[in-house]
Amino acid sequence: MKNSWPALRIGTRSSKLAIRQTDGAIAKLREFLPEFKFKAIPFSSPGDRNRQLDLRDSPPDFFTRDLDDAILSQAIDGAIHSAKDVPLPLRNGLDWFWLPWREDSRDALVSAPGQNLAKLIQASSGQFRIGVSSQRREDYCRKKFPAALLLPIRGNIDHRL
Repeated sequence: MKNSWPALRIGTRSSKLAIRQTDGAIAKLREFLPEFKFKAIPFSSPGDRNRQLDLRDSPPDFFTRDLDDAILSQAIDGAIHSAKDVPLPLRNGLDWFWLPWREDSRDALVSAPGQNLAKLIQASSGQFRIGVSSQRREDYCRKKFPAALLLPIRGNIDHRL
């Protein structure tokens, strides 16, 4: 006998990366919970719509607010977030749990075709520009590349590239 439960409505940010991460998480959840159905529902967030505000000046729920509102209004049953985007403490009425697996957490340096880090440093006498989007990345780059000019960068992966 097949269950007649409706699909669990899982909210996600509408960026390609968030949708891909959510699809991967749902695929894993299906392995553990084969009797459940899942439906991903994309949302934009204030952080997706406002690309001018430096993330270091943004409110804690900049990337979760609309999804949190949707959970509280019961428009969705849950949401999948990157842990770095989850503000603490959570709003009243919300709870969370960590998924018991993780993806590769390394960052990447993206440069123009034919460039690499050594060429960038040599061509710029060390004063090359690096776009950073978080305090953690800024701290890392200041330590690793003290002469580099660090500039705020915003947007999803496609917009950054």
